[in-house]
Amino acid sequence: LLNVSRIEHGNFKLNWDKVDIAARVKEAVDSLQFSAKEKKVSLSMKGNTENEFVVADRYSIQEVIDNLIDNAIKYNRENGEVNVSLDDDGSNYIIKVSDTGIGVPKNALPYLFTKFYRVHGGLESGSTGTGLGLYLAKQIIESHRGTISVDSEVNKGTVFTITLPHYSDTLMKTLTGNNTNNVNYNQSTGTGDDTDYTIFILTGIAFISLYIKQDYDNKLKKVETNGQNTNQNHD
Repeated sequence: LLNVSRIEHGNFKLNWDKVDIAARVKEAVDSLQFSAKEKKVSLSMKGNTENEFVVADRYSIQEVIDNLIDNAIKYNRENGEVNVSLDDDGSNYIIKVSDTGIGVPKNALPYLFTKFYRVHGGLESGSTGTGLGLYLAKQIIESHRGTISVDSEVNKGTVFTITLPHYSDTLMKTLTGNNTNNVNYNQSTGTGDDTDYTIFILTGIAFISLYIKQDYDNKLKKVETNGQNTNQNHD
């Protein structure tokens, strides 16, 4: 949760390194096998398990992959499947996380990567999420010069696809040499205020309440400003 504030104010630092993305995917699959077995879901991986390199922040990229696989397990059905694959199109590595879960309605797909968005209906059952995981994933992947997308069909399943460019010295120099060690936050989707968020320990409902209040205050200010401008125009 704290990472949202850091991203939106340019304080989410990325430590670029030469990272074996195949090993990171395998680690995620291995570490979530127990969760899959508890849910009675089959979890498998297809593709190379080592020596496939990208320029990445090891911690944040691992978090994104873990989150996608964990969601695929969580929103699956008993005796369902989660299949993780790693392919190479010659320029990019393509990671796919597919499941046989309850799926996402087509009208919800464009909003899945939006801050605080939660799908209504079956996906809410038993979920305690904040609606921030996919929002953070998109910000992080795009900062890696990659893409993330989703396709889904209700009662059939969901496929998340990540693309990440191959490692190159040129890309490493670009990301480390041009002040790009922060996540590239899209200001058009943020709060747009100048509040100083020096927050060290803030979690759970307290964080969300503060965050929503700040969004509300900003919108209220805009409404008041627009109202004043309208009144001035009528005078």
